[in-house]
Amino acid sequence: MKALSSTTNKRPYIAAIALTAALSMVQLAGCGCGFDCSSEDSGSTPTGALTLGISDAPLDEVSEVVVVIDQVVLRGSGINDVIIDVFTQNAAETDTISVDLMQYPGLSQLIIIDALELVAGTYTAVELVILDGDVNFSYVVDIEGQKPLEADSSRLLLPGISIGSGTEHSYTLEFELGQSLSSNADGSSYQLSAQGVRVIDTTVSASVGGSISTDLFSEGEVCSAKLDPLVGNRVYLYNGHNLVAEDLADVHTTDSSTTVPTAAIAPLALTQPRFNDSFARWDYIIAYLPAGDYTLALSCAAEDDDPINYDGFALPAPAAQLYEITVAAGDSAICNLTVAGDCQ
Repeated sequence: MKALSSTTNKRPYIAAIALTAALSMVQLAGCGCGFDCSSEDSGSTPTGALTLGISDAPLDEVSEVVVVIDQVVLRGSGINDVIIDVFTQNAAETDTISVDLMQYPGLSQLIIIDALELVAGTYTAVELVILDGDVNFSYVVDIEGQKPLEADSSRLLLPGISIGSGTEHSYTLEFELGQSLSSNADGSSYQLSAQGVRVIDTTVSASVGGSISTDLFSEGEVCSAKLDPLVGNRVYLYNGHNLVAEDLADVHTTDSSTTVPTAAIAPLALTQPRFNDSFARWDYIIAYLPAGDYTLALSCAAEDDDPINYDGFALPAPAAQLYEITVAAGDSAICNLTVAGDCQ
């Protein structure tokens, strides 16, 4: 089996570590609906190439989130499924890929499939088959130690992708750990769900980021009441403009054990500030976003934001920390969060 060549993503600020994937089993359907069959050789099957990376928005509560991927399955629509179950890592073939999500925050990513030729068409889902339930495979390390990590039915079923004929496509699986990672009731293990995992066309994705004034971590009654001003700070991103501040909600799902207000708006994404040693300041970044209109909100009181239950804490906090931004495809928008609330 010939492994695909490994390349490093050249996009600015992306620290891509190249892993290549060999196609263990590919079933190619004949030319049919969903792609163009017009060519000089009418019997040929149109193909395109896929590069797939993994990135995340990390959490302060954990130091490692290791996911062992056994298979990547592309579910075809009008074309056969593609199953990738042999990978090349460090110049050697392996049956699995082990990824510590915490190592690829912001714009950094790990390439797990590199320029793989596929039948052109629509793949309705990207399915990650996970080796889980055992600390020898997938696990989380928190302040108490190493704990097993489990996925829903040992797999994550994610949104699909499209591959055009004769073109190269780059997609990123963006794990919002503040939404997708949860601890079980007794704290002995963790659950990883597809909630909050975005599948984004990397070539046209956008990002927003900037610095955060440290004064915001302790300004106002809510923030100043914290014992540690550096704990519990998160930046939330919501779809759209002209949103009612009172409707902006923390992370929650339809499985919430607490009552969710009818008008509550769940965030699309969130991140925690990181201290930038180079500039001696606190920064944030939310990466791999589709182009569009967004509203940013800072909360200094998000320490107990449960990924499933509606918690109902104040957003934004401080109250002036609400920003409307618009990002175009490929943009890296800058919005510095200041006491004045002016995005400067």
